[in-house]
Amino acid sequence: MPVEKIRVLLVGLGQVGMKYDLESEHSQVLTHLKAIRNWEANSQHELELFGIDSDVLTEKTFKNIAPEGIWLNTYETLKSEEPFNLAVIATPIHSIAANVLDLCKKLEIQKVVIEKPAAKSLAELATLNYLNDSENKFIVGFPRPSLRSSNYIRESIKLFGESETWKVDIYYGGGVLNILSHFLNLVEFFFSTFELESHSLDNEGNLHAEFKSKDGSLNISTHKYSDRNDEKNRIEILGPLRISYLNSGREIRICKFDSQGKEVFELIDAREEISQMIGVFGKDYMNWAVYSKGFNYTNINSNALYQTIKLSEVSNG
Repeated sequence: MPVEKIRVLLVGLGQVGMKYDLESEHSQVLTHLKAIRNWEANSQHELELFGIDSDVLTEKTFKNIAPEGIWLNTYETLKSEEPFNLAVIATPIHSIAANVLDLCKKLEIQKVVIEKPAAKSLAELATLNYLNDSENKFIVGFPRPSLRSSNYIRESIKLFGESETWKVDIYYGGGVLNILSHFLNLVEFFFSTFELESHSLDNEGNLHAEFKSKDGSLNISTHKYSDRNDEKNRIEILGPLRISYLNSGREIRICKFDSQGKEVFELIDAREEISQMIGVFGKDYMNWAVYSKGFNYTNINSNALYQTIKLSEVSNG
């Protein structure tokens, strides 16, 4: 029986596209290229893999990782006769929405993963949402909802139902679109939707913002502490549970109460999981594209994504 060939297009061979894994431990999977190759190695399919990047220096590295792959410095030379099963768009924030629009006009692509935050403005985001079948065709590259630790936290929270009140504080270094977007996405995954209420700058020029759910049961405060992402980002959740999501999710502490009201602490070491999170996410999106298998992905019409881009626009953050 012939092996079915799967056509995959990877546009953008920068850090998350290819480079993060070049000088790393063998088990780390933090790039789309490595995630896709790992999926192929464990599947019954043969990939026809295209790598696109305007930097000619990426060709040699791409061909070393995917010798049978096809490298191009532009997607303009691609022909539209055969459809692609999947495109992963991992170009810079300033151009990513335009790249998606161009590709969807030029080529027939069945499923698309757009690296976060998918757009730099609400106008661009709206344009993506207007594309045909956008709700089913496009997902955004937030990997943490695919992780076991994230699903465990969500299930722990949901045990208390919807009548509880929760306070969430997010502390982050870096920009709104690059870094804070990950953690607002995760809070929406844990709880539900929310709206931007206000924002301000402290004396050092760091951005702070307040979000709230419509029923007032979820209150979120975000606190920027640095222009640089030092991977010490954290989420503190206070409600019927106390949850500390530390070092960008590498360490998780959950404080519960037993039947006598005594505090019981649970510690989760998620360092290995975080080091492989694009691999986990990549396996999920490949199965989504090839087998139509559902998973906890972020849709292009995500409320948290909208609120994140809105904060970036109003704060110039």
